[in-house]
Parts: sequence; C-alpha cells; structure tokens
Amino acid sequence: MFTGIIENLGIVKDIRRKLNGMSLSVEVKQSSNAFKIGGSVAVNGICLTITNSLDDTFTVDVVTDTLNRTNLSLLRKNDSVNIEFPLKVGDRLEGHILEGHTDGTGKIISIIKRGTQTTIKVRILHELIKYIIKNGSIGIDGVSLTVKDIRGSIASVTLIPFTVENTNFIFRNVGDVVNIEVDRIGKYIEKYIKKKFL
Repeated sequence: MFTGIIENLGIVKDIRRKLNGMSLSVEVKQSSNAFKIGGSVAVNGICLTITNSLDDTFTVDVVTDTLNRTNLSLLRKNDSVNIEFPLKVGDRLEGHILEGHTDGTGKIISIIKRGTQTTIKVRILHELIKYIIKNGSIGIDGVSLTVKDIRGSIASVTLIPFTVENTNFIFRNVGDVVNIEVDRIGKYIEKYIKKKFL
C-alpha cells in the first residue's frame, strides 16, 4: 500500500532483458536499510518486489505483463524514476491510497507553466477515463494528484513547484508516456451495479 508521496528520485543503473521480462537495478539516495529483500517498492507507481540490494542500489524483476501495460518497457539507463516505499502502520496518509497496480498508461499532450504552477494535460485510455472525476484523485507515475479538469479523454492536473522539483515530472516532456492508476472505488461500484442490475 502506497500514498503517492514520492520519497526519492531513483536513477536506472542497469537493465537486463530476459525471456519473460527484465531485471531492473535502481540507485537511490536512501539508506540501504530500506531495501528489504522480498519487500515492496513502487517504481513510477508500480509495486515491485526487491530481489537484491547493494549499498544504495536495489534490483527488481519485471514480468512481461507489467512491461506491456506500463512505461517501464521504455526505460533507459540513467533515466529518473519515482520511488516510494510501502506505507507502515501508524504512518500519516498524506496523499491517497494507491496499490501500485497500474491500470494503464497515458500520454502527456501539454505542459503549461504559469507563475508558480505547472498544468499538465494527459490523454488517457478510453476504458480508464470513466473512473476519473473532476477534483478526484489520480496516480500519475506514482504521484498522488488531484484532477482539475476532464475534457473527453484528457485529464488535467496542476503541480506546485515542490512536486515538479522532487519527482520525475521535472524531466517530463510532451509526448512522454506515464503510468496511470485510477481510484479503485469507482471500479468496485461499477462491478456491484453490473451484478445487481444485469
């Protein structure tokens, strides 16, 4: 369980392609005590299992299914990724509840900077946009954000300088693919209604 409050920017140090996926090594500015082998970590919002660690670098395995529906397949060496470690019992819930189960991807179509705020527009898959509401929560590359507007399949979010400077949004450009996790509540309601009335 995660909150969408990014703790670190990681740097991709090594990518090893495998028959059924890839092995990904990420360096972070964090004590190695946080790297529990067998434990979870969110990389660009995707919950993965730490399989190895050494000093300030951890390794995770990524299966083909995850590569097919996220932006991890597009990563290259030295790319920056958002890192969050799991929520602990008693921690403050400061973003919103994220499971790290990415629903799909979106594409950045606009980045507009006005004064201290940055507005980003993301085109999202048609099958996901129905779960997104104005002023609701959304996870983009693992960052907890509030949806400011929706026009068709395009959702807009506004970022404060701190969010831009402390996440991989500082490196994002128009055309980049980002991971999307929608609020689970809408999916559960839809399933309940379909079962009840069909």
